[in-house]
Amino acid sequence: LNILENAINYSKESKGRVIIALRNISGKIVLSFKDNGIGVDKNDLKKIFTKFYRGEAGIKQSKKGTGLGLYLCSQVAKIHKANLVAYSEGRGKGATFELTFKK
Repeated sequence: LNILENAINYSKESKGRVIIALRNISGKIVLSFKDNGIGVDKNDLKKIFTKFYRGEAGIKQSKKGTGLGLYLCSQVAKIHKANLVAYSEGRGKGATFELTFKK
């Protein structure tokens, strides 16, 4: 839910789009959330799952947030033996979060 809320909250106003997909890829279940929002800087991609970390673009977009949401998502994924990753081509180019479960 946190990943979906982030996709909505950081998407472009009135032109925001979030695509949710569930796929079976090579025997693994992949749940992805793709948005056309503010995107994530390359340097931030390495840190966004760290406790209390908030990217600069996210801070400018919204004053709300503790930097715990994505950290907690990554911890829940680990408990379920899943992998959570994020992709973005940079600011203004949206982001994709993928949660992969072994079948």
